[in-house]
Amino acid sequence: MTFHHAESGRIATAAARWIFRPAINVWTRTRGFAWPLRLIDDTARIFPLPRGTTIATVHVPQCRAELISASRGLTEAAASNPRWSATRAVLYLHGGAFVACGLNSHRPIAARISQTAGSVVLNLEYRMLPLHPLTDAVEDAVAAYQWLYARGFNSIVLAGDSAGGYLAFMTALALRKSGLPAPAGIVAMSPLTDLDVARKARHRNADRCALFTLQAVEAFIEHLHVVQARFAEDGTWTSLQSPVDSDLSAMPPVQIHAGAEELLLQDAEFMTQRLVAAGRSVDLHVWKGQIHAFPAAAFATRPALEAVAAIGEFVRKVTPTKFAIAA
Repeated sequence: MTFHHAESGRIATAAARWIFRPAINVWTRTRGFAWPLRLIDDTARIFPLPRGTTIATVHVPQCRAELISASRGLTEAAASNPRWSATRAVLYLHGGAFVACGLNSHRPIAARISQTAGSVVLNLEYRMLPLHPLTDAVEDAVAAYQWLYARGFNSIVLAGDSAGGYLAFMTALALRKSGLPAPAGIVAMSPLTDLDVARKARHRNADRCALFTLQAVEAFIEHLHVVQARFAEDGTWTSLQSPVDSDLSAMPPVQIHAGAEELLLQDAEFMTQRLVAAGRSVDLHVWKGQIHAFPAAAFATRPALEAVAAIGEFVRKVTPTKFAIAA
């Protein structure tokens, strides 16, 4: 584990505690109300991107996506050799509690990962609750992975923050049954890996998180199960799976980032313990003074940029082949 004594994110922490946490608590009591959650992603269109970022809108089965490149090396290689093709890619799965955010909100973090990793990034707008069950989001991620592989990207890293971290691990598990090659690695920022609220209640951060209360997380997880049950086929309901309770024996190398005071540090630490017990390679980074999913939510701060630099280094390490020349 690497512990970072980063500069305190006082402004982000204050905003989380006094603006976003009250809003989340209201949502937990009014889940039946049609919240205009799409506004979050629409507003995020104004977020800046690294200079030279290129974006191509694509469609995978059932949902939209965009292929992002912010790496000068990628652009120069493509321009200098018409037979060039990339073999390294990152599939990014956004956070937002499976109900909010999308391509706009997570385009900046996807572009910065592209920049530091020297890789294209497929930013996926998977199907979300409450119109779709959680298993549809995993199905979309597998389809996006297959889309990349079919186009010559044979060294793919799964990445995601918060809810997207859950999807990254569940996608890796689903790929074992798909016949597709295993991902080269997984990057998870403040991932949801444990649907057991009782274990979160026993963690030292149970009442320290600036963004989530334990009661809000409990209501959120209950909502996941309710939506999943509503879409049960033939009246048969299979309970949702926690990555920490899954067979992790074939997981690829993993890098995890989390804030030192956030509630989902429990998920990050427990997932790390489970991966180590399974004999897998895992690198946990804990950042003091940083809020939940800080690299994605506060991409312009120094700690966030340092975290993204570490992510880029990890992606390059697990995907050593950067380019290939087509025959």
